[in-house]
Amino acid sequence: GVKYDPAQVPEGTLLYVSHCAVCHGVPGVDPGGNVRNLGYVSAEEISNLEAFVFNGAFVSQGMPDFSGKLTREQVGKIRAFIQGTADAIRPR
Repeated sequence: GVKYDPAQVPEGTLLYVSHCAVCHGVPGVDPGGNVRNLGYVSAEEISNLEAFVFNGAFVSQGMPDFSGKLTREQVGKIRAFIQGTADAIRPR
């Protein structure tokens, strides 16, 4: 997985719920809508979260561009939530 600070998970959870969960669902709770549950994406995708969140990389597929809406620090906290949840729900 991706290294993260567990202290960032609580705020990352709030950010994820308010910006991501409507499309991606909550990892470990539901599978999301028409979009993959982020609890099951690869470590590489979690590491490169900014590439998906900023600059509209997937706008044509319905992913909003969060430039100016989220900071890199906030995306880091969302990453902590995603990886922390992935660690909890994936089989070992």
